[in-house]
Amino acid sequence: MGKALYIGIGGAARKMKKAYIGIGGAARRVKKIYIGVGGTARLCYSYSALSYLGTVSGLSYERSGLAGAAAGNYAVFVGGNYTGGIDIYNSALARSTGSSLWTLYDGMAAATLYGYAFFGGGSYAGEEEAYPNAKVIAFDNSLTRRSLADLNSGEDGIAAATTPYYVIFPSSGGNGTYYNTSMVKGTAGGLSIPRGRFAAASIGAYALFAGGYYNGESAAVDAYDSSMVRTSPAALSVARSELGGTGNGTYAIFAGGGKWGTTMRNAVDAYDASLVRSTPAVLSCERTRPQAVSVGGVAVISGGYNGGARSEVDMYDSSLVRTTGTGAARYNGASAVAGSFAIIAGGKNSSGADTATAEAYSV
Repeated sequence: MGKALYIGIGGAARKMKKAYIGIGGAARRVKKIYIGVGGTARLCYSYSALSYLGTVSGLSYERSGLAGAAAGNYAVFVGGNYTGGIDIYNSALARSTGSSLWTLYDGMAAATLYGYAFFGGGSYAGEEEAYPNAKVIAFDNSLTRRSLADLNSGEDGIAAATTPYYVIFPSSGGNGTYYNTSMVKGTAGGLSIPRGRFAAASIGAYALFAGGYYNGESAAVDAYDSSMVRTSPAALSVARSELGGTGNGTYAIFAGGGKWGTTMRNAVDAYDASLVRSTPAVLSCERTRPQAVSVGGVAVISGGYNGGARSEVDMYDSSLVRTTGTGAARYNGASAVAGSFAIIAGGKNSSGADTATAEAYSV
């Protein structure tokens, strides 16, 4: 979604997709080109590793609070608004539906490990009210669904992330739960500070859990390594909850957040595989509850809430270079990867109503 530059070929304007220059005998990709206009440098071309495909087939029905994760080459979206709905996109972006869950879920945590999509936590609908959920389900790369041992406790307002060998569901107030590649359950040590509404992302050997809320917004960051040992890297640059988290293969990125309905943040924190923190360019708009997903080495921070649903999109490549664009206005949606596509679906739109719309980015 960068700025475009066109050249004339055979009497027709052709969009330039990539540009290279020779440096030291090697071809180097040009990321940005500026021209002088009235004594001011104006951006006329910027490279983006991703292409925005726009709207794709929507969910089977409108809902927010759903969860998304990849199962092999499929993007799987589960629950939302206390429903048992399952929508599945294949690597050609064709949508189908899975057999609905008996239990009705909202706000589940989700992550992918070894081609399996795990969903757990959140809340489920009882006869008269909602309760924290301890159930966990997983889909393999053939979309076979299985139920796993319950979390150690019902958990709402959490997020999940993976190390090379484990998927981790932290607890907001005690010991969390992990599952290994054989789906065997274990107990994960608690977070350094009890909290919920945090974000999760993976990088290298680490699963990171950042920010959150407990008697105020938190800047705490916890990292679990491939042996399930927890350490505390440098804190976020700004304390906040309801932020977005994703790993682009080079960095674990935490973006936006704030305090729901009052203070919005545009801060971005990035952690490399050695857990060194840096602060790349801030988001183009302060917002909470953005959708966050990575594909092709690019992190996409899409939409969010600031007085209503936002349509701004910020993308960070493997060098943390930011490009911007515009997508569908939404917040409290979900995202997942199907093959070479990142899909963002559901949530609430600019009218505050639940939406079934979905959009996609391709490598």
